[in-house]
Parts: sequence; structure tokens; C-alpha cells
Amino acid sequence: MTLPVEQAEQLRRLAGEGETASISAYVSKAVRAQLDKDAALDRLRRLYAERGVTVGAEHHAWARDLLGLAGTDAQSAS
Repeated sequence: MTLPVEQAEQLRRLAGEGETASISAYVSKAVRAQLDKDAALDRLRRLYAERGVTVGAEHHAWARDLLGLAGTDAQSAS
């Protein structure tokens, strides 16, 4: 796995200061959170599809704005 230098340095600092048990633990927790989010979004998409509901980009933009996520990575939301 490769990370930008700045992120790797931050992780080493956090581990060195005892803010996380280890870099592996931190990355594992972050990956688990993303996988859970992706699974929830997939389930939501399937539920909408089963009911014939179409959710367009404007709906995602509205929700992201409402949740204060405007301007963040929208890859998982599309």
C-alpha cells in the first residue's frame, strides 16, 4: 500500500505519540469504516432499484450539501 508522504508522516506521528496503537490499526479502522459506508450505499442503491426509484446527481448533491460534505470525494455517492 502506498500513501502520500504527508499522510505517512502523520500516521507515524500519531503512532509515535500513542494516539493509535499502530499504523496498521489506524489504516484497518479507516478501511473498515469505508467498507461499511460502501456496503450501506450499495444496499440503499439496491433498495431504490427494487422499487424503481431513480436518484440522480442532483439528489446526491443536495444530500452532500445538507450533510456538510459538499466538495468532498463524491465517488462513493454516485
